[in-house]
Amino acid sequence: MAASRTPIVVGVGHERDTTLAELAADVRASTPSNAAELVVQSREEVALEVGQMRQQLRYVVQDRITKYSATTKRLLDILKGQVRTLDHGLKQLVRILNSLSPSRVLNRGYTITKNAKGVVIKQKSQVEKGDLVKTQLAKGTIESLVQ
Repeated sequence: MAASRTPIVVGVGHERDTTLAELAADVRASTPSNAAELVVQSREEVALEVGQMRQQLRYVVQDRITKYSATTKRLLDILKGQVRTLDHGLKQLVRILNSLSPSRVLNRGYTITKNAKGVVIKQKSQVEKGDLVKTQLAKGTIESLVQ
């Protein structure tokens, strides 16, 4: 018992003589009931401790909820800003693509002329006298014979 790392409480009882166990023990109680009282907390002490732990847990949980809520709000604000930026960029790209659309170019009075194989004619040297060409307009197509 003397070498034990666990604290030893002895409560032999109403003996007049001292036992060896009582000499080796860390704490000597007058009776087994007294030994139990020394070792075990009272209900009130346990209830108080549980109440304190409960309150501390409430504070910790509330603190975490507050921190996570603030972090979530910040992240949401960042994401909203990124979505707005992306939306603005996408709208600009749509405007650019619409302005470059072949139908819009044709609506401004330009035409697209192709040879009989459907190849777009970009210069005079691509056609010869007698070639049949098709010219695409905003509304309709004209077939022409090169003179």
